[in-house]
Amino acid sequence: MKEQVCRHESIGYTQKDLQNYHRDLKALIKDANADMFIDVLKNKKEVGLGFFFDYQVDKNSRLKKVSGQTI
Repeated sequence: MKEQVCRHESIGYTQKDLQNYHRDLKALIKDANADMFIDVLKNKKEVGLGFFFDYQVDKNSRLKKVSGQTI
């Protein structure tokens, strides 16, 4: 975002705002798992809007890599 507006002051939030958001987000997804994350991406793909994603799991079926883009 900083690159789009040329400086941090133009973004509209403070470093503390970002820290609080990160803290709250971690608390929100604390008990979530990779299946929930993939479900969110699947729903986004179903809505359309040119969204595409792919993911890989390791030999233990744990999420290893996610890539996506809007075309």
